[in-house]
Amino acid sequence: MVLLKIINPASLAKRLLLLSALGSYLLVGLLSLSADSHLAEQNLLAGAHVQDITPPFDSLLINGGFVERRRGKMQPGDLKARCFVLQRGEVSIAVAVVDSCMIPRDLCDRTKALASQKTGIPIDRIVIAATHTHSAPSTMDYCLGTMADPAYTEFLPSKIAEGIVKAYGKIEPAQIGHKQVKATGYNYNRRWITRPDQMQRDPFGDKTVRAMMHPGFRNPKYVGPSGPVDDELSVLSIQALNGDPIGVLANFSMHYHGGGGGPADYFGLFSDRLAKQLAVGGREPVCAMTQGTSGDLHLRDYEGDRTNSDISIYTDGLVEIAKGAVEKVRYDRSPLLGMDQKELTLSRRLPDAKRLAWADKMLSEMKGQRPKNRPEVYAEQARYIHKNPTENLVLQTLRIGNLGITTIPNEVYAITGLKLKAWSPFPSTFNIELANGAAGYIPPPEQHALGGYTTWPARTAGLEVEAEPKIVETLLSSFESLAGKPRRPSLRHQGDYVKWIMAQKPLAYFQCEDLGGGKLDDASGQGRSGHVEGMVAYHLPGPECQAISEQNSNNAIQLAGGRISVTVPKARTLSFWFWNGMSNTARDHTGDLVQHGVSRFLKIGGKADGESSGSLILQDGEKRFFGKTKLALKAWHHVVMSQEEEEVKIYLDGHIIPEVSAPLNPSESEQWHLGGELPVEGRLDEVAWFKSAFSQKEAARNFSASRMTPPARPAPPRPKYDRGAMAGYQKSVLASQPSVWIEHGNEASQQRVQKKIEGIEDVYTVEFWVRNQLPN
Repeated sequence: MVLLKIINPASLAKRLLLLSALGSYLLVGLLSLSADSHLAEQNLLAGAHVQDITPPFDSLLINGGFVERRRGKMQPGDLKARCFVLQRGEVSIAVAVVDSCMIPRDLCDRTKALASQKTGIPIDRIVIAATHTHSAPSTMDYCLGTMADPAYTEFLPSKIAEGIVKAYGKIEPAQIGHKQVKATGYNYNRRWITRPDQMQRDPFGDKTVRAMMHPGFRNPKYVGPSGPVDDELSVLSIQALNGDPIGVLANFSMHYHGGGGGPADYFGLFSDRLAKQLAVGGREPVCAMTQGTSGDLHLRDYEGDRTNSDISIYTDGLVEIAKGAVEKVRYDRSPLLGMDQKELTLSRRLPDAKRLAWADKMLSEMKGQRPKNRPEVYAEQARYIHKNPTENLVLQTLRIGNLGITTIPNEVYAITGLKLKAWSPFPSTFNIELANGAAGYIPPPEQHALGGYTTWPARTAGLEVEAEPKIVETLLSSFESLAGKPRRPSLRHQGDYVKWIMAQKPLAYFQCEDLGGGKLDDASGQGRSGHVEGMVAYHLPGPECQAISEQNSNNAIQLAGGRISVTVPKARTLSFWFWNGMSNTARDHTGDLVQHGVSRFLKIGGKADGESSGSLILQDGEKRFFGKTKLALKAWHHVVMSQEEEEVKIYLDGHIIPEVSAPLNPSESEQWHLGGELPVEGRLDEVAWFKSAFSQKEAARNFSASRMTPPARPAPPRPKYDRGAMAGYQKSVLASQPSVWIEHGNEASQQRVQKKIEGIEDVYTVEFWVRNQLPN
């Protein structure tokens, strides 16, 4: 029997429609599961681990000074490698921050190979960075006068690699974010420019030193810092998805503390204390402080009074700032993750035959002994450099979301770090120095000319003069590849003062924000750049003026025996700010501010200028015209130099009455020099030329647009003691039969009065007069 069921056509259509819909839902579900799986693969994974790298040996070579020194056995936990691993999709990155002064490239390469074998992370995706503590065992030969400790050099690579492997083994779903804040007052420039009459000798006996580290507090033999400060503290915070802390990678530019705190210096203290501050439910993150661009930075403010910095108090202050920054971090669970590596081969500055002969004679006299002083150190270094004429550098860049990071195997000046931050295509950037090697200091070319310790040829400071710009260019090109867009141009200030200058249609305008390059950019749009001749320093602090720079820092160029030349046709007015850094008692003529043509100079009077010492002087050939105002030392003054039909007028600090009026015809020369034949030892900023002569009101308006207050006039010199009037007091003192009486003089600046007194008992009386000349 055959049974047939007749189906209604309308019912059949409904059933087919239902099956079709069910299939669509199943397809969408499968696609959704596939997308979720792909998305999970692209989410961030992160792990971190603290690895003890303290050596078990009884005696260790320690570097960080000029000559070798040893120390005894360390305690477990004295030295650590703080390791981080990030992974997103197929990209894995490892960073190890090591308590070490510096680690040479060959040791870094061995460490990376060991870690890569056990984790699969590519060698060119691993960063090994030293903190630069000066109390850790040496791992590098010819680190000035110290050789590598052989036992520790063999011990260290496997321990760092072990830390990376363990961090990799702890990876879990994570989120990451960063924050950058100011830590003003925690670092200062340690490399200062000397007065030209106070130049020092290098280890080779030549008087070449115009800039040197650690000048002492308010030392009158120095003019001021040779470079800017990068006081930005950066934190890269990593959390589990539930908010539990995994790690914090911090970055700050401060060379080292050296005031105790154990072999890891403040870097270790900071890391341990921040971890405790950020602990949640007993879970402490792995925290590490990486070294920023601190080649010329330290913790002491040599412009201020002598102070002693307590390492514990110093560290706690930075920890508090870092903790506040971490609390403001916004997190991302799937940031773009990328890394690029480039290699760059650079030449070393080789010793000539004369230097080698000097070195060989000294080495022969040493008879195989280790160096005991600076000349012996640099004799040994000359031979090392001669045998090793090149250095191959590993330069890496990282991208984590919209944050860019550079790693550099050198000791890097702050101005170099500021260049990389300013020109990076990423909104936020920080720089890690002494990473993936130890190729020495890289002063910018203009800093090489100033000489000093960080330029003396050695394994730790021997690369070619053009090393710094080549490294900067390599890193910026690498950043452009990671970001997929070009570097940012230099920013120009747009404050009200700048707008006022631009409204007058200047013939040329130097804002003096330049970071190097041998010239000053013209912001007027006329293309009249200034050309640097001789020794200068870039990006020093300028007038603190929001009308110029708004909320940003304002910067200036420092003349250190050099000058700026520029051609400006048909200029009748010159406006500029200047800061004189040298006392008017130091040399016969303190220095030229401006030279126009061959024979016209605006200068500051010196010892040979009598009552005009420390005042403005306008000189044209044999004619001299004198100002009366005594200029404040190391303070910003404003000048307008205006050429009327048959008269030159010099206006100072916004005063409507000219400081100098001179019956002089216009100079037809188009050539100007900022600094003249005997350049002032000081800074210049906001230099602008105009086609027409400024009236009294225009000159005053030029100053008032800055909203600056004129500097206080220097106090008149204190008269010497009137010994006649003191006679009665002296007789009274002598009549009291004092155990000792010290007549120190009128002033005791930066000095102590010491006297050994025999037979003094526990109870005594001291009487003295004091007059404080510094503000409270």
